[in-house]
Amino acid sequence: MKILLTGGSGQLGKSIINLKPINVELIAPERSKLDLSNAENCLQYVELERPDWIINCGAFTNVDKAESEKEDVLRINHQAPKNFSKVLATYGGKLLQISTDYVFDGHKTEPYKTDDEVNPKNIYGYSKAMAEESIKEIFLAKNSYSILRTSWVVSPYGNNFIKTMLKLMDGDNEIKVVNDQIGSMTSALNLANACWEIIKTNEDYSLRDLSMPPILHWSDEGIISWCQFAIAIRNIIEESGFIKNPAKIIPITSNDYAFIAKRPKYSVLSCTQTEKLLNLKRINWMTSLNTIFNVILAK
Repeated sequence: MKILLTGGSGQLGKSIINLKPINVELIAPERSKLDLSNAENCLQYVELERPDWIINCGAFTNVDKAESEKEDVLRINHQAPKNFSKVLATYGGKLLQISTDYVFDGHKTEPYKTDDEVNPKNIYGYSKAMAEESIKEIFLAKNSYSILRTSWVVSPYGNNFIKTMLKLMDGDNEIKVVNDQIGSMTSALNLANACWEIIKTNEDYSLRDLSMPPILHWSDEGIISWCQFAIAIRNIIEESGFIKNPAKIIPITSNDYAFIAKRPKYSVLSCTQTEKLLNLKRINWMTSLNTIFNVILAK
């Protein structure tokens, strides 16, 4: 099986590469070879390689910056997967599109299901929702795509909330973190494992002529606020002695913080369907967080 991976240098991309099955030929081109902001490049590259699958991890993910760079965001987050889909659909290739909890508006008070209405509050979420819609319109064949929504992705690699907290805790006396945005953390490694299981399950369903749900959700187990997340990180840092006298965490509301982009107040994803489909049990977020820190502290 030949798989094209975008975003291979990112935290999810690296985790997917690390878990690659032996029988898979994985291509992870650098941006100089595959530029998601270049429509012609996207079309030509896929036509040239003709992979069995594309795992599209590549994205414009800076939520606040996206508000002032809408055209770039839409080119990368919407047009690129749309163009991938157009080529894949011509020869029976398949797409695994990574999406986000930010397609939802956060008005619910219980976990979002895969068929809940999308209503993004910011440009980043809008671009991802547009991609989902285009993918659904282009692919007509059964099991030809999977959209995997996830949330609050972290790992020992790249830029993420853990890395930001480490920098701030080593330099500031106190850090203000919002306590009224609720969601779920996702370890990039656990998410990568789910990605490989989705492809495996999709191929199995196709062989047996069964229909697989096209949209899935995945996160680690547990519901937290960003403030609770930050406190947990601080506790690990303090107990390990990694940083002497780490900064204190001060809870604030979203109204007290100068966000450029609006965020959903509640974006927990219901993963029950995916757990049953893939026969995977989610790992508790604190267990995942400790695993990530074991890697960070060992460096």
